[in-house]
Amino acid sequence: MNSPFHYSPSPDLLRAYSEMLQWDIMRHPPFRDEIEKGKMFGILLVKDADGVVSSLAAFSGQIADSFHWQGFVPPIFDYLDEDGYFKVHEREISALNRVISEIENHEYASLLREYETLKAETDNAIEVARRRMAEAKTIRDARRKEGVSQEEETLLIRESQYLKAELHRCKLAARQQLAPILERIDECKARISGLKEKRRRMSENLQRWLFSNFRMLNAEGESKDLNTIFVEYNGIVPPSGSGECCAPKLLQYAYLHDLQPLEIAEFWHGESPRGEVRYHGAHYPACHSKCLPILGWMMRGLDVDQSPSSSLPGELMPEIIYENERFCVVNKPSGLLSVPGKSDAPSVVSLLRKHYGRDVFPAHRLDRDTSGLLLLAFDVRTQSRFHRMFEMRLVKKTYIAVLDGDISVTSHPLEGRISLPLAPDLNDRPRQMVDIYMTNGGKDALTDYRVVQVKDGLTHIEFHPLTGRTHQLRLHAASPLGLGMPIVGDKLYYRNNRTPCSRMLLHASAISFSFNGTPYSFTSNPDFPKK
Repeated sequence: MNSPFHYSPSPDLLRAYSEMLQWDIMRHPPFRDEIEKGKMFGILLVKDADGVVSSLAAFSGQIADSFHWQGFVPPIFDYLDEDGYFKVHEREISALNRVISEIENHEYASLLREYETLKAETDNAIEVARRRMAEAKTIRDARRKEGVSQEEETLLIRESQYLKAELHRCKLAARQQLAPILERIDECKARISGLKEKRRRMSENLQRWLFSNFRMLNAEGESKDLNTIFVEYNGIVPPSGSGECCAPKLLQYAYLHDLQPLEIAEFWHGESPRGEVRYHGAHYPACHSKCLPILGWMMRGLDVDQSPSSSLPGELMPEIIYENERFCVVNKPSGLLSVPGKSDAPSVVSLLRKHYGRDVFPAHRLDRDTSGLLLLAFDVRTQSRFHRMFEMRLVKKTYIAVLDGDISVTSHPLEGRISLPLAPDLNDRPRQMVDIYMTNGGKDALTDYRVVQVKDGLTHIEFHPLTGRTHQLRLHAASPLGLGMPIVGDKLYYRNNRTPCSRMLLHASAISFSFNGTPYSFTSNPDFPKK
């Protein structure tokens, strides 16, 4: 079977997906209305005991509040029965949410208003006493300048002591007045905290119960629940929605009905979710946060194709453009990691360490599929200097890219700036997403661009990144909120076969900076494959 994480759909898979789109159910109003907003569909080709090949179809999650639609495999576990354990306990948690909201928005809010009103009154009384004391001091100081007798000085001292005591009594009275309301506020906060802790425990218990009922099969006839799978994989609780993606549902159905999985693919249908880059009809890999642990278990016993990313020759050496005693500049080929990853795949750093027989430290990184100029230091101090230079935008970089689309037929100018904050897509690493309002940990990302030419429906462009966010250029190109034209060959943000290419057409073509008073400038021409 092909890997659900690295694949190109075969003609048979594409044909099965096309046939699925013709089913009557696809035009059923509740079904159609929801999927047009965006939904992932999966196709699995299977073979039965007689050697007959057929296709199975699945959708992620639910459609119109149901798991069950004719022509699609059922869920691994259906928890939507209104009188069932999950829905009953879900309603209990919802009721608790309403209680918490009622207390916070009424009782607690009312106590805070009462406190603020009383606090303003006591603060005003203290301020009056403080001003009275200050005014009296001004008068005393003036009288002392004119000269006072010993008896008068004693009276002035007594007046000062009295007014200070009055201010102290005023503050004490304020604390005494505020104490009861503060006590009630603390009691209310403690009650809210107790209810929230109860809600947390109820939610955790319900999720644990839910995931214990997702019994995932594999090709060897074994089964494990989701709790166990995730604990053994990375020691965490399964993310919400685990077990409800297309690939697990399809494999589970195949195993239950003694069908041999042959090929699998997932296709996006409908609009792209806000902030993400999804194209209608394009195929996508299974997600990592939920499906990587699950499918790792479920595919045991299957002969799964090896990831193509591991086929890079181990001794592919980056071209050294320049070197001195402090740093070097290399030309990284597409497909080579910049720094060592989780596997033993070669990287620029590992290869240069072997070449030089010493440590090297990257000043920045290029994506695996991006080629071009990469700056590395020979010591940590120099690396730190380069990091500060990048932060201060003292290092200028230029990238050359080819975009799948004609910018001249869009409303975008031929030269401009893209400003789209980016954040990690926590549900589908390593993808990033646009985070316009920076509510998901997003950071500002700025890119200047200039169109070089438009040829054969493709836009040749220069990018000048002002920030260095992960996948910045790829998302600024592909996102509908950016240029809306993905980089040709980008298998992460554009999985369409309209312009097939053996690599991503993005190349770091120039880098310039000053170091110890000496200007440096390096250029590199891309080695893009001919169309």
